[in-house]
Amino acid sequence: AQVALMLADGAQPASLPASHRSDDVMAEIKERANIENVLVKQADQLVVRFLIMGANGQTKNWLVDLKSVPPFVGHNDSAYAELDVSLSDDTFMEMAAGKITPWQAFTTGQVKVSGRMGRAMLLETILNPSMLKMKL
Repeated sequence: AQVALMLADGAQPASLPASHRSDDVMAEIKERANIENVLVKQADQLVVRFLIMGANGQTKNWLVDLKSVPPFVGHNDSAYAELDVSLSDDTFMEMAAGKITPWQAFTTGQVKVSGRMGRAMLLETILNPSMLKMKL
């Protein structure tokens, strides 16, 4: 499924390789984590690693560490994550657009989760489409 990216002002973002369309969403999550204390509080200081596989088979590793001060969102293969989430770039973009919830993606096998499963419900806080400025 193709998801068109559009910024809130209607402009098209710089084109990204198909395997990295999620980069813009992660950049926004990084920005929000550093300025919105409520996001960190609502996500209960979640530390999650997203392993996002692109259309070309390349996997991109993103660590979202809301326990750190300041919060860290970026690439770190060796840091501890209480939750590992493996999914395709398309599924990530569908969740960010609100077309499916993380729970729906998990129950249909589109997302694999390992680690502290009880914390997985907090993914909806991080990927809440109503809080993203960009229009997906």
